[in-house]
Amino acid sequence: MQRKKIITPLLVFGFIFSMAFSLLSEDKENKEKTWYGNFLIGYRMVDTSGSPFKYKEDINLEEGARLFNLSLHYTPTETMKKYLDRLDINIYNYGGDPFETLGIHIQKYGKYKFKYDRKKSAYFYNDQYLDGHYDMHSFNFDREMDSALLKIIVHKNADLYFSFDHYSKKGESVTTFDINRIEFEFDKPINEDYRNFTLGANVYLTRYTFTF
Repeated sequence: MQRKKIITPLLVFGFIFSMAFSLLSEDKENKEKTWYGNFLIGYRMVDTSGSPFKYKEDINLEEGARLFNLSLHYTPTETMKKYLDRLDINIYNYGGDPFETLGIHIQKYGKYKFKYDRKKSAYFYNDQYLDGHYDMHSFNFDREMDSALLKIIVHKNADLYFSFDHYSKKGESVTTFDINRIEFEFDKPINEDYRNFTLGANVYLTRYTFTF
């Protein structure tokens, strides 16, 4: 598992930069700057003492390689100019941190816009002694949220759009069941999944906007 957390961010980092150099080679004869951005990649070392549950509840940062920040922007000037005017990629805390985000934005002015965002978060709770009382509840789950939007501009006053939203929560928990004021512990798996698709159109008039 630890080896996977080290290799995964390095593979993502390598893939994005190989794509960048591939696109850059198409504009090599043009002296204008087509790619720009910044990145921060490193290895976190963790040393803790005390309650491991409390550390995971409040901080939950594990040891391993991380892509802490990647921000790339591409503005083509030659062949790719026919397909897009701008490409933006933003990644934060990728590789196993409790909060990871990914954003991709592609645009061709007057033609289309595409935007994709992904967020992942981890939640952990196992406070066995709360205010001097034994708490039998515990939670350990991951939440993933995806959203995508494609807008095709068919006229200066009209466009078509397609959107997609996805939310999932998966993990495990321990809750209680009350019988005659006596609480019994039992495992309760967490498995929630939601998807939503939308297809529509916008019509823009001088004072009004109509959405179908």
